[in-house]
Order: sequence, then structure tokens, then C-alpha cells
Amino acid sequence: MVQNTVQSTYSRYGSAVGAAGAPATMSGYDSDTYYAQGTIPFGVAVSKGTGDRGCVKGGGTYVGISIRDVTLVHTTPDQYELSDNVGVAIRGDWWVKVEAAVVARTAVKYNTTTGQLGSAAGTTIAGAVWMTTQATVNGFAVVRLEGPAGDITT
Repeated sequence: MVQNTVQSTYSRYGSAVGAAGAPATMSGYDSDTYYAQGTIPFGVAVSKGTGDRGCVKGGGTYVGISIRDVTLVHTTPDQYELSDNVGVAIRGDWWVKVEAAVVARTAVKYNTTTGQLGSAAGTTIAGAVWMTTQATVNGFAVVRLEGPAGDITT
């Protein structure tokens, strides 16, 4: 009997292109749940809002990256809206659209206004590193988060 191979090679990070806020690998990841205090796109840095569980895009008190949620039904796709429960990644490998070119194994920064990652002049996320290089603005790259949000540096 002849057997045909369907796939003989595998990429370390799956497909070459991901989706903002989607897991990039099956290695362990953790998340928290917050509620949106405004519009929050998928795959951006979020910070503590008001109250214990509120969050906003960008901001100064980083808590994680917004996770893609395909179950949401809104007129504008790929975002959380006011009062939605927001899945927030705190550990693992995640796909994000970059604001500026990034290089693998370098520090991860985010824009405190938009929450987009890759900002050269942004706020550094402690314990985060780029796993892939991306030279194209708004291209996809993989960011690795090492654990719960702690201190941040600028």
C-alpha cells in the first residue's frame, strides 16, 4: 500500500500570518478577565481602568494584551466595546499587529494612547520579548509574555 504524505514540514510558529490577539503557539498561556471601559481592538496592550476589573486600551498601568474573541457580534469587527468582558493575555505567545518594525529577541514597547505594540518611543513591557522580526508597519509579529504584569519602565 502506498501512503501519501499530506504535510512533511512544520513551521515553529504555524502559519506565516496570524490574527491580532490570537495565540501564536500551543505553549502554556494564561489570561485574566476585565471589562472594557471603551473600545479596545484585539491584540493591543491594555491597562488598568477604574475599579478593580476595568481596562482601557493603552494607558499607563499595563495589565496585558487583549485576546481575540470570535464570539462577539458588533457592527465593527475585531474589537471589544464598552462593558464587554475582555480576555487579557498575561503569559504566552500572541500574534499582534506592530506599530513599527520589530526585531526578534528585543524588548516589547507599546503606545500608551493606542495600545499598539512596537512603538520605538513607547513604554517597555517588563518580561516581554519579540519572538519574530517584522519590518512592515501593521504587519504581524509574535510577542512572548512571561507572566503577570509587574513593574513597567519607560
